[in-house]
Amino acid sequence: MFHDVNEQKLSRAVDAAGDKESARKALRDRARNRRLLRRAAPALDRGFVLSEKDRVLLDGCIPGLPSSVVPPPLVDDSTPLFDVGSRPPVVGFVAALRRHENRDTALRLATHIWPLVRAARPDARLRIIGGGLEEGPRAQLSGLPGVELTGFVDDLDEAYSGLRATVSPIDRGAGVKFKVVESIVRGIPTLTTTVGAEGIESDLFELVSDHDRELAQGVLDALSDDEAAARARTAALRARTTYGAREFAQEYLSGVEDAMKSRQSRT
Repeated sequence: MFHDVNEQKLSRAVDAAGDKESARKALRDRARNRRLLRRAAPALDRGFVLSEKDRVLLDGCIPGLPSSVVPPPLVDDSTPLFDVGSRPPVVGFVAALRRHENRDTALRLATHIWPLVRAARPDARLRIIGGGLEEGPRAQLSGLPGVELTGFVDDLDEAYSGLRATVSPIDRGAGVKFKVVESIVRGIPTLTTTVGAEGIESDLFELVSDHDRELAQGVLDALSDDEAAARARTAALRARTTYGAREFAQEYLSGVEDAMKSRQSRT
């Protein structure tokens, strides 16, 4: 099971390198990853990935390896489907903040996007949910107007139950972003970037944009447009048929059976 196909993340590190030493390190890391994949290939009967985008990446790294797409199991019968239409204007970002890409996303959201939202909606609040935030970024965020830090939460359903929308302006990483799907399947209008939307159907989102002003305007629209809740509910019902635990088990077991049949035919 390839949770992420690291080729994409490592290639982005190469492109983003700001000096020769960083570029050399990024190239070495990518080359090492490719060698590891090639060494593993003879022992593999099938690869499992979480999106069609990752299947294409995997095929580029290990040509000819049979693969199956098994979207992550992020919803089951106990996962609530919310109606957010009557909620107060609280917008959330949910993430493991010990990861530097999530920390930087929270800082971008709070310092570049949120002031644009607050200028038009002084009553709006941004709730940053998740543990592991370092002391420096915590101090920077905690003093910002309209920004709340919850720290680690035990119950994600309870955390999502107070949100009118979520926004994840992430610009790094690879693979399917679980935090984005978890918002969608609960019926919450979800805004993100092209990186955040990778591997996920674009029409499940309220907005996909890489520009701070567009994301800010999207948040304002989600807070004021009563139809945003209806669109999010429709998106959730569709997403639940893709990211369900039962669907994951069926696809995974089907892939394992195919791999076993393929191995038997070769012996």
